[in-house]
Amino acid sequence: MDSCFHQRFLWLFTMMACCLSGLVLAAEDSGYRVYRQVGPDGTVIFSGDAGPGAEQIIVQEPMTYTAPKPTSATSEVVDEESEAEAGDGAETGTVYSALRVLSPQPEEAVRANNGDVRVSVSLQPVLRPDDRIQYLLDGQVVLAGGSSQVVLPNLDRGAHSIAAAVVNSRGEVLISSGVVRFFVLRHSLLHSN
Repeated sequence: MDSCFHQRFLWLFTMMACCLSGLVLAAEDSGYRVYRQVGPDGTVIFSGDAGPGAEQIIVQEPMTYTAPKPTSATSEVVDEESEAEAGDGAETGTVYSALRVLSPQPEEAVRANNGDVRVSVSLQPVLRPDDRIQYLLDGQVVLAGGSSQVVLPNLDRGAHSIAAAVVNSRGEVLISSGVVRFFVLRHSLLHSN
């Protein structure tokens, strides 16, 4: 039994040594070789060539970042319900072809220490005199009027959604934008110096 244990231990030790040496060789052959040399006047020279008196510097793998593929802006999406509502507007003589949120951008992080966030929308064609633009923050109407640019005051930090809708004098929705999610960044008292 003692002999069997010794053979297994020797086999395991040999396998571990082979794996470890393979990792060392792979690290050395990674292609990142940099040498450091000190010149006669004391200047330090970094090079890819191993000159006299040069010492090899171990270079770690570089950090890389792959950006996610851009998606179409959710603010440009007009769902079937919005198109149907726009069709209802055509019967009353009011035709809007497009309404979209320009700012904030989808998934944008807005730095606003006071919580004030500027919202801008684009409407085609221009707003008719009896119609209003409603601004919906997190699904609730917070402002309504004739301006395509407004400021939403004192928003809490964190994720929010914004959408806009054009309504007529009877309160019927003629067209609505897609929902845009954005994030408010505010200074925290917990992190003050």
